[in-house]
Amino acid sequence: MKYCKNIHDVVKVNSNFPFPGFEVGEVSDPDIIIEVKKDINFSKEGLSRLDFWFYGKEGGDFVYYEDTFFGVKNKVLLKNLNGQTEVLCNKSVLRLDRFYPPRSRRSFNDLVGTIIRIKLIKNGYLNIHAACLSKDGTTILLAAFPQTGKTLSALQLLKEGFKYISEDTVLIDSKGNAYFTPTISAIHYDFLKFMDRRKIGFWKYYKILLKTWIIKKSEFMNRILEPPKINLLEMVNNEPIRKSKVKIACTLEIGDRRIEEVDKETLAKKILAINRYSLPRIVTSPFIWAYSYFNDFDITEIEEMERRNLLNFLEGCECFNLACNDKNWISLFKDMGVV
Repeated sequence: MKYCKNIHDVVKVNSNFPFPGFEVGEVSDPDIIIEVKKDINFSKEGLSRLDFWFYGKEGGDFVYYEDTFFGVKNKVLLKNLNGQTEVLCNKSVLRLDRFYPPRSRRSFNDLVGTIIRIKLIKNGYLNIHAACLSKDGTTILLAAFPQTGKTLSALQLLKEGFKYISEDTVLIDSKGNAYFTPTISAIHYDFLKFMDRRKIGFWKYYKILLKTWIIKKSEFMNRILEPPKINLLEMVNNEPIRKSKVKIACTLEIGDRRIEEVDKETLAKKILAINRYSLPRIVTSPFIWAYSYFNDFDITEIEEMERRNLLNFLEGCECFNLACNDKNWISLFKDMGVV
């Protein structure tokens, strides 16, 4: 069976394996082709080796990984990162990833996500760890560190008639547009008082209530338990917006109540800090570093492209840094004239 992922016709992926976020089907002219095989027969003859696992040759347009883990061979081949990219692995890689992906390569799913991000950036796009909502032509982007108030502020705006674009991570372009990016968000105990339990179901609500209460009351449990997740899109009855020009871009902090207008360079610096804390980074991928060693690919240039894309996105935005201590984000939006 064939599977695919089409990110707003910017990056298209075909696969023979159902990775998270992929749909049944096939796209034409894919940017990335993924193939999971029973085995990969790839000769290491004439190749140079980096550490114990990575192989390649100068200008060969590939990097090959091979490792034996408890007698089971793991093989991954990455080819042509600057063109139509091919990524191959044997089935043992995915089996191992269920338990413990080795640090030497990280998970295969991480590699696929990193390649997608590179393709997006090179096309003038990037993902931001932010919620994004729109009403009557006013689209607002809310970037924040985890557990700061991004999902809660999005919920408060939805209750005021705003429409959903994203709640956790949003795709934007260098022309100032945000694109529908459905995601799910982790929530915590204090969030529940803003929710209508009828929207998510009686038993699910109390299951979330119990888990978030345990996490809140125990520092130990907070460290080992994953918080429950919800999908705000499932809680609203209006159609999401597929694409919209962003008018207002904000970062959120927990602190003394503040509405501070800032310049785009300051906001870009803050958003990049949020991204690098909250989202997987290209510079942490062992595969990309190994590929860049042998081939014409500059990781620092990709990061600079990411920064330029963000600055261009913010060009037409009003930029703010917002803070509050009482989770009453909607009062700040009202004072700004957004609501």
